[in-house]
Order: sequence, then C-alpha cells, then structure tokens
Amino acid sequence: MLLRGAERVSLVPKAVELLALLVQEAGRIVARGKLVESLWPDVIVEEGNLTKLVFQLRQELGDDAIETVPKRGYRFTRKVVAALPVEALAVLPFVDMSEGRTEGSFCEGLSEEILNAVSRIPGIKVVSRTSSFRFGGSALDVKEVARVLSATLLIEGSIRRSGQNLRISARLVDCASGYQRWGDTFERAAVDVFAVQREIARAVAKSLQRDLPEAEDPGARAVGFEAYELYLHGRYYWNRRPGEVVWQALRCFEQAVENEPRFAAAWAGIADIYATLGSWENGVLEPDDAHSKARRFAARALEIDPELAEAHTTLGYTALHHEVELERSEERFRHALTLNPSYAPAHHWYSHTLVAAGRFEESMVESRLALACDPMNLLLTVHLGWHHHMAREPALTLEQAGRVVALDARYHSGHYFVGWGCEALREMDRAVEAMREAVRWSGNNSVMVAGLARAYAAAGDRARALATVEELERERAGRALLGYELALVHLALGDREKALQHLERAQRDRSGWRAYLSRDPRLDPLRSEPRFAALLADRRARSSFDSIK
Repeated sequence: MLLRGAERVSLVPKAVELLALLVQEAGRIVARGKLVESLWPDVIVEEGNLTKLVFQLRQELGDDAIETVPKRGYRFTRKVVAALPVEALAVLPFVDMSEGRTEGSFCEGLSEEILNAVSRIPGIKVVSRTSSFRFGGSALDVKEVARVLSATLLIEGSIRRSGQNLRISARLVDCASGYQRWGDTFERAAVDVFAVQREIARAVAKSLQRDLPEAEDPGARAVGFEAYELYLHGRYYWNRRPGEVVWQALRCFEQAVENEPRFAAAWAGIADIYATLGSWENGVLEPDDAHSKARRFAARALEIDPELAEAHTTLGYTALHHEVELERSEERFRHALTLNPSYAPAHHWYSHTLVAAGRFEESMVESRLALACDPMNLLLTVHLGWHHHMAREPALTLEQAGRVVALDARYHSGHYFVGWGCEALREMDRAVEAMREAVRWSGNNSVMVAGLARAYAAAGDRARALATVEELERERAGRALLGYELALVHLALGDREKALQHLERAQRDRSGWRAYLSRDPRLDPLRSEPRFAALLADRRARSSFDSIK
C-alpha cells in the first residue's frame, strides 16, 4: 500500500513494483532494460508498457519525481528516508545472579548479544545499548523506562553462572500495560549460549507474530565458548571508552580471533577500535596506520560475514575521514542501514557524510534517526550542535549544546560546543569559560586545549592564546591530528600564513577534518586564498563530492 500522508494512493500493482525499484536506487539511473526485465521476467513486452507506468507515477507524484535520462533509463529524484518501525524494543542489561556477583562483564556482554539477536527481527526498532543499558539496576518502573527510551516493548532478565553452567531467565514486557507477553528460563551448558540467544530471539519474534530470518551469522555461531567469552569482555571494555579500557578491549578482541580466526564480530571490533584510534579527539595513532588497519580488519570481517553492518559502517567511516571519498562512504552507510536500520552509528556517521556534501536537511534527518535509535546517547545529542555549526546556525548550536550540559555537566563535548556557539555569537567571556570546562572535564584532551587557545585568541587575549599553543605543541610534538585545530587558533590570532601551514600539514597527515574544509565557517577568512583553494582541489574526494551534491 502507498500512502500520501494518511491518504491511500491508488496504483496498479506493476506501478507499485516500478516505484519500489526506482526508490531502491534513488538518485541513480536505472536502465530501461533492467526495469523491463525486473517487471516482466521471461516475457517479451513493448517498451511502451514501461512508459505508461512511468506516466502513472508522475501523475500521482509529480512530473519532477522521475527523471528521464535519454537513451539510458529513469532516475527517482526525490529524497528517500527509511522509516523507522513503529514497534520499539529495548533490552535492559540482565542482572548478574551468580555467586559473589562476579560475572558482570559476561552478563552485560551477553545482554548486548541478545539485543543484537532480536535486532534481526523484521519491522522492529531496537534501542541501542548506550541508552537502554543506563537503566541497569534502576528502580524506575517499566512504564517510566519505556517513556524515557520511547520504547513499546522491554526485554529484561537475569543470568546465573556456575562454572560451565548457565541459567538464563528472560521476559518480554508490554510497556503500555506492564504485562508480560512472554517469559522463559533456560538451563544450559555455557557452550550452548548461542542457541539460547537464538531461542530468545525466536520466542520474542513469535510473540510479536513475526518471523526471524533463518540465516545464521557465520562469524559468531560457530566459534568456541572461550573465544566468545573473550569477545564479550572486549565489548564490555569497549563500551567504557575512552581511556585505557580501549587497549583492554583490543587485547580481548585480538585474543578472540587468535582462538577463532573466523570470528567476524571480533574482527569488526578490532576494526572499529583502530578507526577510533586514528580519529581527532580520541586519536593516539597516525591516521594512515590506524585507518589502514581498520580497513584491513573490517574487510576480513566481511569476508566471513558479508552482512555485518558494523564492518560496513567502519569502512564508511574510513572512506569519509581518511580517504575523503564521500560517494563511497555514502554507499557503505546506506548498505549498513539496509542490513540493520536500528544501528545508530551508521545513521550518525552517514549524517557526517551528508554535512560534508552540504546536504544539511538530509543530515538532520539521519541525525534524528540516530537519536531515535539511541535517545540517551550524549554524543548523538551534542552532534546536533555540530550539525548546526556547519549549517551556519550558531544560535541553534548554542541551544543544543546547552541542553547537553544541562543533562550532564561533566560531559566535556557539551561545554566544547557551547564554546563554539558563543564564539560565533561573539559572547567571548562565556566562550572562554566553556572551553575551560571542556578542558577540565576531558582531562586536558588536546582538541579541547586547542579550543581554549582559540577562544583566548578570539577574545583578544593573545598572550594566553600563544602560551597555550606553545605548551600544546611542546607536550604533543609531532602529533599528526592537531594540524587542523592549530590552524584555527592561528587564524583567530590573525596569522593566515601559519594557519595555512597547519592546514597543509593536516592535509599531508590526512586529518579527518579535511572532509569539512568547504563547510566549516571558521575557515571563511581563508576562502579567498589561492593556497586554500588548492587544498580543496587536492582532496581525493573532489570528483565524488561534486557528484553527490
């Protein structure tokens, strides 16, 4: 059924099929021959039949909805957004009922894997762990948790581990009524944990009158329990980043693939870590080295399991922030979301690609879809402030960042973007204070310190700005990821030459910020400079950037 708002649109079945084919390839040319073959397989028909269907669609959708490309085919021109399912399911962390309560990381990791298993149920939006796991041990009742998470269904339960034996209790709760829709207890050997996850997912799907896809995940279901337990510990540490726990997560994932070389999810975890370690705020590795490893390990994961949304997302991230290949990153993110529409990181990083392409309206849609999947994630919430900054809406940047600070005054990125908004609005005293808070709560993160130096410079405190920059360069000598930030400081100091030198360094070091050179309003004073124009022209993504505007 096709709806326009609440009104049903009457189309013949073949016209609906044609629309579906065009929408799936929105923005791309679909050859006439391919359309005819798909609509009338093994039947010889006149091309006029296709023309009539296109005419019908244009009558309902408007002439500009479908473009005719002479001698080639048709292209659907309207913006297409994947709708989130109506039913929203949240999985709370299962309670550790083991003696001594010593299995916390195992229980949390297993709860996350149950979340991943039920995310395979068609037509269900699954709330991301970042949000749902905040309610572990909460005294709030089901209805209040559901209200905060915008969930209609909850899965909760407990795990008792005794040696190599598991007792897992789980139940599915209808949030509106508070009644249990399904519940069961599973007593199994630990090595049968995969089967339990599958049984829970299948039971939940059955209670919702949906079918769980039968395809097994070839990268997880065949692994041994020792490797799987290492993987669960790795997820536990990874979800507590940043900090030294990242290295603990990496060690766990590496040990998991040493034990089980065909463990796709563990390879994807390694790839995700390296992509993060080569990024600006969290980066401690040279971008070339980190992103090269991220691509290699993500590709390894996809060799084992081609339908792993996490690995496709990592490849999209590296295509955007290292190779600056916007068209390729968009393809990766869209494919990841086809595989898992509830995967918030794919929505989030896809929104970054759209910002880099100047497609701000679409970026906001993806940003809000990410938040719908993970409503309590502070990173996704503050990201809206970054989006407004790039869209040249400083008042909205400040408003959004202020909301984040109100939610958690210890979250450094909230203060950081308050500083951005205040600087753009020329509220300089407030900008400096916000950046000081960002430095304080981040533990002197280099990017936050550079932001403070820029705030000093923009406020006219040249001496403090220079002193902060000198200290930053001395303590972090040679760190590749700071070229862009230092360029912004020197630009605020009025030194265009040094600003350009640092941007050129960022270009050589392949900083992820290169993707946003043409969007960041803070770089406006350089846009008439030939060297800045050369930086834009030198980006590998220039042709693909232009092609997806």
